[in-house]
Amino acid sequence: MKKNIIKLSVVVPTHGRVNLFEDTLKSLYYQNCKDFEVIISDDSPLIEDRDKIKKLVSLYQYKGMIIKYIFTKPNILQAPNTNQGLKIASGSYIRILHSDDLISPQCIGKEIEFFEKNPEVDFLYHCSIAFSKQLDFVAEQEDVKMNLYKSKFWLDRSIFTHTVLPSCLCFRSSLLSQVKGMDESYKFLCDWQLFFDFVMDSYKKDKSFCCFNAGYVGWRMHEESVSSTLFIEHFLEHERFIRNIIEIYKQEKIVSKRKLKQNIYDATKYRYSRLLNDLKKYKKNNSKFIPYLHYLSFLLSRKYGIVHCLVKLVFIPSQIILILFHFIYQVIFEPKNCIEKIEKKLAFLWK
Repeated sequence: MKKNIIKLSVVVPTHGRVNLFEDTLKSLYYQNCKDFEVIISDDSPLIEDRDKIKKLVSLYQYKGMIIKYIFTKPNILQAPNTNQGLKIASGSYIRILHSDDLISPQCIGKEIEFFEKNPEVDFLYHCSIAFSKQLDFVAEQEDVKMNLYKSKFWLDRSIFTHTVLPSCLCFRSSLLSQVKGMDESYKFLCDWQLFFDFVMDSYKKDKSFCCFNAGYVGWRMHEESVSSTLFIEHFLEHERFIRNIIEIYKQEKIVSKRKLKQNIYDATKYRYSRLLNDLKKYKKNNSKFIPYLHYLSFLLSRKYGIVHCLVKLVFIPSQIILILFHFIYQVIFEPKNCIEKIEKKLAFLWK
């Protein structure tokens, strides 16, 4: 490769999964446009994985790709790992690409071309193509359209139940000075918060953003996803995120009170529906399925069951609901164990 001007930085947070990461690197190497750098931000816990990733970085450096590797310590989680890559990005435009996702050969060139032709737009996003093993970008790119939207398109309703995947986001580096990267107080919802911050910045400045309807980004679906195994924690964190944005909605008066209540209802229903789906997946893949989770999934699946009761009461803290349910389950189905636990706690207090 000849030396190119760095117009765009690609930040790739890695956490093991070396075989998938290699596919991601290949999709970057075969880009038609070469005016970009790649920043590998690694927090892999295993030394052998980090060594393999560094070898791949060296290989693609030898092939002529502008690629950097950064590692501070293992298991720092998604937000800090992404942020340490964003901090050293030198391009005028930045995109995030997770280490298991892919982009088509035209992707980066199209993103740079769009920003150069539309200086008033600060960020764009792609509608992803979900895949599990193989992805044919050529077949998916026959009818790609670019649509400009105002922030109200998302703020009126969608942001409460949907977000944009980090691998689908591309933005001007100047936007980071306003948004400050991913919120590191979130373990899972940091990507949702980042997209919300982008939309809010657009709302305050009355700017538009762009959506590429499909064709350039492949989102790999697999069972190794962190949120697929820590779904209760994800469920509770989602509630905290919704509570936080509700306060912003009230301060900025983005929608009417009636509309905000409807959005809260939709968000609560979405959270419990997702919890039900996660419980079903967990039960299917785990022979030692926690008994009380079995009954929780049963109640969640009833048409007039717990979901419809809870969303009407909107925002009883989910921790209280789950703790109460666990306690009720124990009283009904495990009364002996429950009494023994209470006796032990009382005995401790009486010492």
